[in-house]
Amino acid sequence: MSQNQALRPFDLLIALDKKSRESSGGMPVYEQAGSSWTGVLVTLGKSKLLVSMRVVREIIIPPVVTKVPGVMSWLKGVANLRGTLFPVMDLESLFNLESAEDAQQQRLLVLEQQGFMLGILVSAVHGMKNYMNSDIAESLPEVSSELQHCVEKSYQNADEHFAVLNLELLMQDEAVQEVGMRKAV
Repeated sequence: MSQNQALRPFDLLIALDKKSRESSGGMPVYEQAGSSWTGVLVTLGKSKLLVSMRVVREIIIPPVVTKVPGVMSWLKGVANLRGTLFPVMDLESLFNLESAEDAQQQRLLVLEQQGFMLGILVSAVHGMKNYMNSDIAESLPEVSSELQHCVEKSYQNADEHFAVLNLELLMQDEAVQEVGMRKAV
């Protein structure tokens, strides 16, 4: 009887596992975690901007929105996504941006940060972009002047150079803070 025949099936699997691990050379080594950044490239007005994938929960066709009385027109209302209600903002309307895309390309970015959900209408979604942290550009690309205060950095590689829309800066904007319509006194 050979040695392999004398082993129980489980012992044979353990021996095969040990042999394959010894001859494999180990797992591939990846760059350190946190050394890359992923974002979604969107169009707002005539500007293409990146939105961090860390805050993007979903990208959907704009749903039916329930209007909220007494708020500014750029707050389209609230949407219901599988039982969760969240506000929907139209940044092009808020910042008086001219839409550059076909209305059928419009999408809703459902964003989540610190447990708070928010929907942002964008003219189009162009896909995901991956960058290394070393791709952070020293200068910002041309962005609509109305959006510049919501941009903190940009990424550049090859012939692409896109600014990153910062959700925290957007939420600190005075116009966003003044969501309710002012009543005449």
